[in-house]
Amino acid sequence: MLKVLNLRKEFLLLGVPATLYLLNQLLLKDLYGGTFLKGYFNDFLAPIILLALVDLYRRFLRIPEIKHQLLFDLGIVLVGGIIWEYASPLWRINSVADNYDFIAYFSGYIVFCFFSCSKNGRMKKRAE
Repeated sequence: MLKVLNLRKEFLLLGVPATLYLLNQLLLKDLYGGTFLKGYFNDFLAPIILLALVDLYRRFLRIPEIKHQLLFDLGIVLVGGIIWEYASPLWRINSVADNYDFIAYFSGYIVFCFFSCSKNGRMKKRAE
């Protein structure tokens, strides 16, 4: 039963941010505007969605968590941020590097850690 609940939590960690992303893309940006919704909200959601996908992929393949999973997740966000911010402007004409996006990425990482490491054992498991 606990594994089913944890899997539900992983789907929630993927589904809620993905829905918010779609709402932002299709409606909120144009309706409300603002710098945060237009420039940083999707960047905030990106690491939550990415890390939830990595966790689901790991669970479906039955790959055990590594001892320092939070550091591994941080590495994924760091490498992803470097690629999104500094490598993609090399091949995408409309893309620009924005250091404030890193704040959004790491804020999303912290939110992911907060929700994924909550009460049902994950924090204890990852802190060993």
